[in-house]
Amino acid sequence: MPGIEHQAAAAIVRAGLPTVEHRRRTLQPRIDEHLFLDTDAQAGVRILACWDDRAHRVRMHVAEVGEPGLWHRIVVHFAQWEMSGRPVPPMVGPSRSAS
Repeated sequence: MPGIEHQAAAAIVRAGLPTVEHRRRTLQPRIDEHLFLDTDAQAGVRILACWDDRAHRVRMHVAEVGEPGLWHRIVVHFAQWEMSGRPVPPMVGPSRSAS
């Protein structure tokens, strides 16, 4: 999914999904964990983004908990972001994304 690995992913998510918080952390050199939490909707999505040497691309493993639909909203938001030219919103305050 384009955009999830962008350094401003938290700001991109906040711009289109203001109730959703994004956090990112590196678990190993080639594995990042992304957490998307929407406490208002009582929903969460956990993504493990793993670099695949054989395929030369990132593979994502997705798990969704709580009310269904958050993953779909995230995918739609990033697709619209991609189609609109990948604009990076201004960063306001400290980033919620952790590396």
